[in-house]
Amino acid sequence: MIGYPKQMREDTGAQRAAWRALFRTSMGVTRMLAMRGAELGLSMPQARTLLVLRRSAPRSMGDLAASLPIDPSSMTGLIDRLESSGLVERVPVPEDRRIRGVILTQSGARVRRRLIHAVMQPPACLKEIGRGHQLALTAALEAMARADVHGDLLGADLWTAR
Repeated sequence: MIGYPKQMREDTGAQRAAWRALFRTSMGVTRMLAMRGAELGLSMPQARTLLVLRRSAPRSMGDLAASLPIDPSSMTGLIDRLESSGLVERVPVPEDRRIRGVILTQSGARVRRRLIHAVMQPPACLKEIGRGHQLALTAALEAMARADVHGDLLGADLWTAR
C-alpha cells in the first residue's frame, strides 16, 4: 500500500466489514448482469463488452481487453462471436490505418440499450432498506469512487468509456 496516507493504510474492523459487505453485494450484481445478459442471448464477457462499446468511437482489441479486463488472446474469439451475431463490426481506425477498431452495429446498440435498461432496474432489496439507507449507500459509494485515485478498484468507467 505504498503511496497511501497512513489513515488509509490502517486495517480496521469497520474497513473489513465494509469490504466484505461490498464484495458480497458485488457478487450479486455480477450474477444479475449475467442473468440479464443471458436473457438477451449474451454470455457475461459479451455483455461486458457491449457495455464499453459505442457506435461512433472504434476501440482497438488491446484497449478493449485492458478495459474489461480480459486476456487479449480471448478478445479475438469474443469479438468474432459478437460480429457473427451482428452486434459489432470491425472498422478502420482513422488515426492508425493498420489497426481495426470495434464498434457497435445498430443492432448492437439496441441490445446494449436493452441491457443497460435491464441492469439499471434496482433490485427489490434496495427498496426494502428505505430511503435513508439508500442515500447513505449512495454517498458512501460515491466517496469510495472519488477516493480510488489509483484506480485499484474501479479501473475503467464502463459508462463513460469512449
